[in-house]
Amino acid sequence: LKPNTLLAECPLKWGRITALLLAITITLVSASANAIISPVTIEPTAPSDTSFVRMTVSTSFCDVFLTLGPTDRTIEINGNVIRVIVNGFFTNDFAQCNNPLGTYTYDIGVLPANHYRLELYRRFSFEPFQVDLVRTTNFTVSAAALPLVAQVPTISNVGIASLCGLLLLAVFGTRKWFSN
Repeated sequence: LKPNTLLAECPLKWGRITALLLAITITLVSASANAIISPVTIEPTAPSDTSFVRMTVSTSFCDVFLTLGPTDRTIEINGNVIRVIVNGFFTNDFAQCNNPLGTYTYDIGVLPANHYRLELYRRFSFEPFQVDLVRTTNFTVSAAALPLVAQVPTISNVGIASLCGLLLLAVFGTRKWFSN
């Protein structure tokens, strides 16, 4: 086979290769259009029972959380499980998926010392109206360090004896001084 005639003589083989490459490309492009929700991060990274705790999550492409105000989320704390339910939507239609990348921060509040499991749910704002668990993370809130107690100065036995001697000297020394 001559190199110039290879394509002309094997159109079926090249058609299959082209179709395979096209299928792989479409699969990769479709996969990148799917929702990517980053792992939840807790701020501060090592909270104590006096820290104000927040959670942050990022989304990309077709997954959006609505941030219209305090009513766009519900935060439920039941024992050591924290459920954050956020209004949002997802689309896998690549042609309509032009949503910007987003980073969302939600205030949790001050928590008592404990081990916690945070569950992030998306409540669909459009059909299908459902709630999906999208991310979880575990974290620990530690007890804040107790403030140091100030040291109260104390006096030793030698100090007490010296103080008593000075007081006696002061009392009897001034009598002698003013009695003349």
